[in-house]
Amino acid sequence: MPFIIGQILTRMKMTWLGRRTIMSDESWRETFRNLAAATVVYCILLMLTSTAPEVEEVFDDDRFQHPRYIVHPLTGIESVKHSLNGLVRTGFGLYIIYLLVQLRAAIRHTYSIPEKNCLCMYSLGLGSNERDGVCGGESNSGLCTAGVPVGWEDICCAICCQLCIVGQMARHTTNYQSKKAVCCNSTGVSEWDDDEAYEGVETQVGEGSVFVV
Repeated sequence: MPFIIGQILTRMKMTWLGRRTIMSDESWRETFRNLAAATVVYCILLMLTSTAPEVEEVFDDDRFQHPRYIVHPLTGIESVKHSLNGLVRTGFGLYIIYLLVQLRAAIRHTYSIPEKNCLCMYSLGLGSNERDGVCGGESNSGLCTAGVPVGWEDICCAICCQLCIVGQMARHTTNYQSKKAVCCNSTGVSEWDDDEAYEGVETQVGEGSVFVV
């Protein structure tokens, strides 16, 4: 999944840190490469910090269906590796959620797609309203590097429905009926035009184009 996220970020001319770019900034061209490299490093760290199972399932006799369990407490370096493994998994998972939140908010902002769900969160005082979102926009919060209003719908979907929203964003930013999908290039399709994701998008649509920072 991180690879297609990198491809969609590239289509939207965003960096691998979820930041939008201005027209003179070409750093978005390295987004897919950087995210792919981060994913490879993540996988290597997982392998280096992997440990043996703490609980072993043992069958004394194949005729019996009920196993017994032997607990092997982790000690020394194995315990440290287990803790590091958990930190690496948690850190990368939060990074992916963050990217999805920024990316979904940027796409909604560009195409003037309003929030339809999770609006009850605003009535609880969590964020001003659905137009201004939780952060971003005029407040330009450091946690919202896309520079657009991030809504509760973006956050909830990024946490609970990752595969679904990645599929939606992928189809929204290109036409797979006219474009051949490609696995290992920066945009995920062949013959990509730099501005293809913005075809039909005016600079005054809704809150404005992704190029307005």
